[in-house]
Amino acid sequence: MTQLPQSVVFELTYACNHACPFCSCPWEAEGAERGMELSIEDWKKAALEFIGHGVRNIILSGGEPLLKEGIGDLLGFLAFQLRAAYGTHYDLQLSTNGTLLTREMLHLLKDCNATLCTSLPSLFDFKGQTGTGQDFRAVLKHVYAASELGIRSTVGIPLTKAVLPELYEMISYALLSGTDTVLLNPFRPSGRGASHPEYLLSPEDIHSALNTAEEVFHACKGKVRIGGEYPPGIVDPAQYPDLILSTDCPAAKGIFTVSPDGMIRLCEHDPRQLCRWDEWKALEQIPVWREMITGKHPVCPLFS
Repeated sequence: MTQLPQSVVFELTYACNHACPFCSCPWEAEGAERGMELSIEDWKKAALEFIGHGVRNIILSGGEPLLKEGIGDLLGFLAFQLRAAYGTHYDLQLSTNGTLLTREMLHLLKDCNATLCTSLPSLFDFKGQTGTGQDFRAVLKHVYAASELGIRSTVGIPLTKAVLPELYEMISYALLSGTDTVLLNPFRPSGRGASHPEYLLSPEDIHSALNTAEEVFHACKGKVRIGGEYPPGIVDPAQYPDLILSTDCPAAKGIFTVSPDGMIRLCEHDPRQLCRWDEWKALEQIPVWREMITGKHPVCPLFS
């Protein structure tokens, strides 16, 4: 019988209040189609099915998940079901661009023992990198507020050519705002990002970024986790002992994604739709899923 990974990303909605040029959501690619979004009740049914078959870590994402009506109800439901199934041994995350967060939502995250995951695409060109009229403080003020409330947080910095000149400051600002973890994941040419090859990093760029991360790590005396997923053959994690780096793609082995319309995909940036969520037992018959779980395709498809 198919064994589900322990982690799943629920992409609740296609809607987003940002228009980031590096966005990897597959439905933002030119000509991509969008199915009908699942309702909150549908997501609850999917959650119950998956929790009953070993899923213990759920990430709510999008689009922008805070635009999904009923997300507060869903968060409370998921926290209750995960606690009932796994006690304290579960992980519930909200992955948001951060600009729509409210004090009420932060308190709900605290009550649900959930982690706040947000993105910092730029300091000096926040407007250009998000297509909004806001600046970086619209994100980091909520990271600080989460820290004050005792909520765990992760700040993701999309590694593109555009951010290299300000990367030291970006990591530093994230740390000063009180985040627990900084993730530096290299740009992947998927979704809207497929139209922006100028954002791709060279091997030299990647090593420069990681050297910068180590520099900040030592400046803050190692009080934060800095990590990310990198192309094998370009990065040897042993070269950066102070960072938490991976070259092994966890898709299918450790995590999978459900699109807003309920279709299962390998990961958030892979556009291939494998089957509907309620047909998940058919995954073992799908070649690319088998390749991933058996290690025949061990790295991110966009790096291979």
